[in-house]
Amino acid sequence: GTACQVSGSKYTLNLIDTPGHVDFSYEVSRTLSAVEGAILLVDASQGIQAQTVANLYLAKEQNLAIIPVINKIDLPNLNLEGVKMEMSKLLRVSPKEIILASAKKGIGIEKILEKVIEKIPPPRVNISSPLRALIFDSVFDEFRGVIIYVRIFDGEVKKGDKIKFLQTEAVSDVLEVGFFRPELKEKKCLTSGEIGYIITGLKEIEKCRVGDTITLLETAEKVCPLPGYREPQPTVFVSFYPKEGYEAEKLILALQKFKLNDASLFFEKEHHSAFGYGARCGFLGLLHLEIVRERLRREYDLEVIVSVPTVRYKIRLKNGKEMVIYSASQFPDPNEIDWVKEPWVRIDLIAPSQYLGKIFELLKSFKARFLSLEYLEGEEKFLRVILHYEMPLALLLTNFYDALKSVSQGYASLSYSFLDYRPAKITKLDILVAGNRIEELASLVYEEKIYETGRKVVEALKDILPVNFSK
Repeated sequence: GTACQVSGSKYTLNLIDTPGHVDFSYEVSRTLSAVEGAILLVDASQGIQAQTVANLYLAKEQNLAIIPVINKIDLPNLNLEGVKMEMSKLLRVSPKEIILASAKKGIGIEKILEKVIEKIPPPRVNISSPLRALIFDSVFDEFRGVIIYVRIFDGEVKKGDKIKFLQTEAVSDVLEVGFFRPELKEKKCLTSGEIGYIITGLKEIEKCRVGDTITLLETAEKVCPLPGYREPQPTVFVSFYPKEGYEAEKLILALQKFKLNDASLFFEKEHHSAFGYGARCGFLGLLHLEIVRERLRREYDLEVIVSVPTVRYKIRLKNGKEMVIYSASQFPDPNEIDWVKEPWVRIDLIAPSQYLGKIFELLKSFKARFLSLEYLEGEEKFLRVILHYEMPLALLLTNFYDALKSVSQGYASLSYSFLDYRPAKITKLDILVAGNRIEELASLVYEEKIYETGRKVVEALKDILPVNFSK
């Protein structure tokens, strides 16, 4: 919370910064449900990106007041008019309503704050009802346990209260409450309409899920949870193995520490005959994976071998039993399978119009299905297009990003969101070495790609293995 004075009146503004990337769209959606308005910030040098569009849709779903801002206007060689025209078309607002700003040089900051006060409504206050607060973030403190960041919708909460988390059913004492300035500032109580923090003393962050509702223990039976909660589900699975085998315990310890601050991270120990002990990990997306990998390198000096990413498949057996798998080793006997379903995603892609032909060809080769197309306003040579497609997530993970950057010379941007599970012709491809099946070389592939994939693997092995093994 930050205090602000405009036209002689005092206002308290609660500003929450959200991640822009699609991997964290659930966290963004919960944060947006904790506020009354959003500042849509666009980089003047980059223009509208695919994730800008994705987050705009999330804000519109919450019926938020939206304030458009173009930042970094102090940079040289900008096409400011082109970016303004794009934002104007996307938001259906007059270019005059778009604020030009430079956070670095302090340009436009007062205009933004004035527009926030003018356009964004104050929160609805309801102190007389039982406590209902939405968790939009949480952090782990070694000394004080889990600290949750909340928006109080109804009632109030103070130090000494006993609270209950409605989804995880965890119970905790309130050790301290307060607000952000931006450091933690203790306060006697948090009341309806306010945003602040609660120190819980809990030692497991899994009990404090983003999107969960908290209430007082004494009123928990009467209170309905706030809408929109869902468990964060990993969508991308890989195996991590330390390059130095003796560092396996260090890897597990590091992942356990990361999980204290990242409830969406999934991992379990596993063993590979060639690489030794490691961990099978689940992530929200490829960026989430890269963040964890980079943190392992920076914070623990751990270099890891990363397996090919896979997705989660749903399978029903002929006996009616249903199962979820994310690796070839879990794939059942094909004779026992009734159906297999794979995850599909909707993709929003923004690119300059001159690359459309090559992008269409690429999308076709990746089994993507066309939904719609729209042009952003702009000068003819800067004209950009938004493409909406749907495709299997497994194919998106197999070099699609690299191929897209290649055909668009790096100018295309992409975001995606989960749609549903759809029937797929998936089977297990086994590789035999010297007549023996090697489980670590097995993979899940589309039936029509079995020969092509198998041939690639065998040709690669032929160059590595001795002649008597590669027959």
